[in-house]
Amino acid sequence: MWNEDELIEAIARGEEFAMEILFERHYEALWKYTLVILKNTDDTKEVINETFFRAFRQIRNFRKEGAFSAWLFRIARNLSIDYLKKRHNELEFLTDQAVMQRVDPLKEKILEELEFLKSEYKEIILLKDIAGYRIQEISQIMDITISAAKTLHHRAIKKLRERVNLSKEEGE
Repeated sequence: MWNEDELIEAIARGEEFAMEILFERHYEALWKYTLVILKNTDDTKEVINETFFRAFRQIRNFRKEGAFSAWLFRIARNLSIDYLKKRHNELEFLTDQAVMQRVDPLKEKILEELEFLKSEYKEIILLKDIAGYRIQEISQIMDITISAAKTLHHRAIKKLRERVNLSKEEGE
């Protein structure tokens, strides 16, 4: 089993098998993340392809102190935002049923209320609580400090709890 450092070095040497392995390892997570931003499968395919193209072309610029996946996500995030700006759309995030599996009514309610949060709150909750990324990785993806990521996550969770409790009380 190849580790990421070995694969990155192999790509830098021009060995295509390493690109295929990294592509397969990260494709699904990037797909879910980018689809949440772009809300369109065709646009998502285009952005993911461009993400991998740029990452592999610029692999020598990858700084190994960070996670490769965080670097990929930052590229995908920036490309997605640029893509939306070109289309003159506002950056919004989607909790698509195809992306998120609905298991119970509480989870459904949480996903429903997530739609009403600011985009940065949605993004950090999706990355941390749904995709399972660590705060350090999220700080790299969102290009913010670790303490800013912790604060943002705390505020996002607090706001989501308020929304879930408020809508629960309205339903009673």
